[in-house]
Amino acid sequence: MMKKIQILPLLCISIYGLGQIPNFPTSQAFAPSNLGNFSNPNYGSSASSVIPSVPHGGLHNQRSSQIEQQNARMMQEDFKKVAQEQELRNKQENYYRQQALEDSYYNLPSFSGKAGTQSYYDAYNQLASLNTDNYSISEANFIVENAYYGNKQNYNQFKFGIQKTAKQLLQKMKDRKQDTESNTDKNLMIFEYLSKGMKLGGAQYKAIKYDFEDYMGAKDWSKMFVSKLLKTGSGQCHSMPLYYLMLSEEMNAEAHLAFAPNHTYVKFKDEEGEWQNAELTNGIFTTNSIILESG
Repeated sequence: MMKKIQILPLLCISIYGLGQIPNFPTSQAFAPSNLGNFSNPNYGSSASSVIPSVPHGGLHNQRSSQIEQQNARMMQEDFKKVAQEQELRNKQENYYRQQALEDSYYNLPSFSGKAGTQSYYDAYNQLASLNTDNYSISEANFIVENAYYGNKQNYNQFKFGIQKTAKQLLQKMKDRKQDTESNTDKNLMIFEYLSKGMKLGGAQYKAIKYDFEDYMGAKDWSKMFVSKLLKTGSGQCHSMPLYYLMLSEEMNAEAHLAFAPNHTYVKFKDEEGEWQNAELTNGIFTTNSIILESG
């Protein structure tokens, strides 16, 4: 600290040149020639007190600015990542708290001792044992419906009727000289049979109709069943598409169940790879826009 104080007067002299000069203790006045060249900025300064110059080139400033900007971006990215991770943790914690809260609301009694309940336990076990990559739509649907009837229905009889119709439809295609390997032709045959009706094996079959009476099964849940459709020739947007898929399964045709709000229908790809929407409730092919608008 003392060294800094001692050097300070010399720095002031070197910086300000002929600024304020201290009076020296002498009785003889100095002549101007004896004062030396005070205009020299290095006068009275030792070599060690010279302040080195700092380069101020444009390239140096540009490089420093780039480094600062890069560091700022890295910091922003780090802050953003930390904020995202924290948000994810908050969502997970909120989800677990909500689940625990909802679970605490319900303390429902068990109905396992009531008559008929065992049929649904059996149905669940049968569905759980199916191969999810390769199972029969007819079998899965029958398991569900059979539970409602207390496991008293006959699956072989249920499936026989579907297989018989599928074989007759394939024979109809052969009679018409249609390609039985064409996925489009097979789907069109199924759709025609269900929406228009046709003569098969010497018997005339009518088109299936929409059942407007208790179509949601509020009074009688069996209104939703494919087995009910096969007996009465009428169904709704639940049983109709399922029956379609059962026939396509037996005919080795590819079709898919599609969902819309409170509604299901059938989609399949034609030979050009375009998706077609088979609407069985009114017997027409419809567009995606109409389905979206109606939903």
